[in-house]
Amino acid sequence: MPPKNEPAWDVHTSQWVPSVSVLRVSPLRASANLIRAPFCGPHVAPHYREVMTVLSYDRYCDEIVIQADLLSSCLKDADLAVPVPSCPGWSAGRLVRHLGDVQRWAETTVRTRATGPLLVEHARGLPSEEVDDPAILGPWLAEGAGDLAQTLRAAGAGAPVWTPVPGGTTDFYARRFTHETAMHRADATLAVGSEYALDQDVAVDAVDEWLELGSLPVHFEVHPAVTPSPGAARTRRRRWPCAAR
Repeated sequence: MPPKNEPAWDVHTSQWVPSVSVLRVSPLRASANLIRAPFCGPHVAPHYREVMTVLSYDRYCDEIVIQADLLSSCLKDADLAVPVPSCPGWSAGRLVRHLGDVQRWAETTVRTRATGPLLVEHARGLPSEEVDDPAILGPWLAEGAGDLAQTLRAAGAGAPVWTPVPGGTTDFYARRFTHETAMHRADATLAVGSEYALDQDVAVDAVDEWLELGSLPVHFEVHPAVTPSPGAARTRRRRWPCAAR
């Protein structure tokens, strides 16, 4: 059991509680159900990692390509002017262009071992910033995902590079763009009304990443009125390009 004097965040009641309380989260064992203070950042391994591991670096690289290919497939014959319900004001085409833009931004960041934030180049390699043709956007998205995965593999896990959160290694980009791509694929399937499925281990890792990033102190510096809790993260937008809407 965790120490009794260490508080934990109860995801059921959305309150800080004594660590002797058990979160009602299934199927994790009781000993793994407490998300404890201080905030879970890249340098502080959450206690539930004792029974759960994140995906490997190589798996992240694989998933970036897999998720991009699946996204392209679901939009192959779609009208990309269709609105995306989960991204108000966006069309499916805008969604794909955003994802391709930030994949290329991340690839350049890693390849150049950037020491600070780079500007996002919009529609790099496209005939225009408004193109909505799936025959053009599909291969363009796949190319960006492939280039990012290749650059991440060449750099290797743990290579130093600027990141918008604590950590400063390539691991951030491998993980972030696995889930950035998977979640935007979910947005795309909602837009066109198709089915969405995600491997369980990828889905669990996405929740783990959300808990880590959503509890970083930087969010409460931007929004000081927000209660400092992982659950509050869903009300905020992160300050880096791969989360911009």
